[in-house]
Amino acid sequence: MSVVKRYSKKRQGDMYGIDIRVADGNGRRRRIRVHEFETRREAEEAVALIRMREREARFGLAPQSQDRCRGSNQAALAVA
Repeated sequence: MSVVKRYSKKRQGDMYGIDIRVADGNGRRRRIRVHEFETRREAEEAVALIRMREREARFGLAPQSQDRCRGSNQAALAVA
């Protein structure tokens, strides 16, 4: 994880940011640099979200939503 802390003249204080490379889906890597987070935790959560989306796209996984879970359970109960 590449979380960095930088001083912001505009905000007169420290800001946290991310600097990572992710797959773009065409076999290449794309660099993402964003330095606008108030806390280190926010920056780490952003990196985790980006990595999760990258993994889902790479392996063809769809995130399972609560509605899909409820719907499948109702369908199973209707059949039984």
